[in-house]
Amino acid sequence: MIDKFKIIEDKEFGYRRVDPVPDDKEIDDFYSKKYYKMAKDGTGNPDQILKFMGADDKEAEKERLWLRNSMYSDILHIINKFSLGKSILDIGCGTGELMSYLEESGFKTHGVEPSADAVRIVKDKGLSISNMTIDEFAECNEKKFDVITMISVLEHVPHPPNVIEKLKNMLNNNGILCVIVPNDFSDIQY
Repeated sequence: MIDKFKIIEDKEFGYRRVDPVPDDKEIDDFYSKKYYKMAKDGTGNPDQILKFMGADDKEAEKERLWLRNSMYSDILHIINKFSLGKSILDIGCGTGELMSYLEESGFKTHGVEPSADAVRIVKDKGLSISNMTIDEFAECNEKKFDVITMISVLEHVPHPPNVIEKLKNMLNNNGILCVIVPNDFSDIQY
């Protein structure tokens, strides 16, 4: 599957993304057969996953340190600065690493993740999660959230403005949407 895709600069939205945008089945196949399998069978430490995705040792180390020391703490800083509430929805939560970090910081999280393998890992951590796509969740969800995070997900959706509008409708008044998309630092972010 990986050979079918390339990384392009999306001129309309101003970020780099996977092209063509994979459908839900392709994403689930990739993550369930490769990425989450490594997490599930114990070989899924960040270095090994990054190496699988084509990073050399130096890149893998940079990425691991960046996630631990920068991205999660930056997200927490933004949430603490701009949000008065404690409810957080994490779209495309993967194996729940950000959710765990935020729960440890006193927030109540809920994740949305289409990969059944990732959902099992999140449930094993005792976290709240829905095994569905963004669209499916938006159709059945009636709850509002103080914060919605979407980390390295937007570049995988075919119509970003539609997704943003759906997420906006799930926010409480004065809620915040925290979206992070890949940059040109590293292809392993895609």
